[in-house]
Amino acid sequence: MQDYSALTSKPRGFELSLERRQMVVVMLLAGALLALISATAYFAGNSMTLEPVPALVVQPKLILTPPPLPAPPTEAPAPASRGSRLIAGQTYLQLAAVDRGIAEVFVEFLSREGFPAVVGPGPDETLYRVLVGPLKESQISVTQAQLKAAGYGSFVRKYQAPRAADREAAGSGAGQ
Repeated sequence: MQDYSALTSKPRGFELSLERRQMVVVMLLAGALLALISATAYFAGNSMTLEPVPALVVQPKLILTPPPLPAPPTEAPAPASRGSRLIAGQTYLQLAAVDRGIAEVFVEFLSREGFPAVVGPGPDETLYRVLVGPLKESQISVTQAQLKAAGYGSFVRKYQAPRAADREAAGSGAGQ
């Protein structure tokens, strides 16, 4: 009779034993396969052409509406009208020195905000100062703090009326 016990016994497990040469060959094949996959991915990535994505542009919506423009004057105002409401020797807060149009719009805006703003003469005929005042000594720090809270920087300035000699020097220096 034949012994069938070997057929019915549990398998002992699978063992894979590789020699040194076989191990080297397996490692070389795995490395070659990895290199082939990497090269394919590299060349596939370089051959793709990407379409440029349009930049997202956000257009801010401004709610501010400019005040209506006054009718243009029929005559050019005389230079003496610059700072006609200014009082010599009084203290003012200066916010800016800009061209006439910007100064007038700035003064109108500040006046609407409740500040006693005025356009004053600048260092030359093209610049005009935006001033708030005249102010008493006790009002300076309070007004300056209010302007700062509204987002405006300022500094203290005592107004001095331009002298005739200064106007003549500025007029003759402008032509040179």
